[in-house]
Amino acid sequence: MEQSTTQVETLPVREAAAAYASASTEQPSLEFVLTMASRLALTEQLQVIQFLAERLSAATRTAAKPQGHKKKSRSLRGLWADLGPGLSAEDIDASRREMLANFPRDDF
Repeated sequence: MEQSTTQVETLPVREAAAAYASASTEQPSLEFVLTMASRLALTEQLQVIQFLAERLSAATRTAAKPQGHKKKSRSLRGLWADLGPGLSAEDIDASRREMLANFPRDDF
């Protein structure tokens, strides 16, 4: 009996993937994954694409969902309360008068 083309092509891929998985503890490189995927039969390549599309779709749905409840915004009231009393209206008016005392200068 002859083996089908699909079985002949995918057997080395499975062996290579098993060897890679047992020998390496790090993630496979993109180049390795693409090489292995290119050796698959077309139907298996479609299964890989469908699997990846489902995983990406689920990942984007999870990332797009709001995470729990919104973080409560912090009030700005009292943000600088520990810095002591602020400037009074008189201090601000005195500073404005001092800055604008000679505003339209003629020496330009």
